[in-house]
Amino acid sequence: MNGKYLIATAVLCAMALLLAGCMTSTVTPLPTTTPAARAQGAKAALPGQLVELETAAEDIMSAVDYSDWASAQQIVDTIKKDLAALEPDFQTAGVPTNLIEGIRTPLASLKQQVGAKKALETKAQAIQIIGTIPDILDSVVNR
Repeated sequence: MNGKYLIATAVLCAMALLLAGCMTSTVTPLPTTTPAARAQGAKAALPGQLVELETAAEDIMSAVDYSDWASAQQIVDTIKKDLAALEPDFQTAGVPTNLIEGIRTPLASLKQQVGAKKALETKAQAIQIIGTIPDILDSVVNR
């Protein structure tokens, strides 16, 4: 199982580097109309969006290390908003509901832990979110 996470982490790092190099491009994707094209578009967009979610969860842990609870709360709110925006793409790409819950459930607890300023519990919930992302990527890539 650790090998799976190592591979997923390597893929995420490679995608992040590729995305960083592509950030200067101004190419606009063509609109798609067929369900198959929409599903393919959702699958293509998810890896980058998932990297952003993972980075945000890591940023929460860093904010907690510095006792910056206001930043941690802002990041939690951003993740919650981003997750709500991603859910249609998850459904279109066929991501299983239990994997989506693997982010949604710890996110709800994360909000409470940040509000209570509980460092260890906050980090534990952030780690759960981070741990779910490779499984979602695996689900998207292998469909």
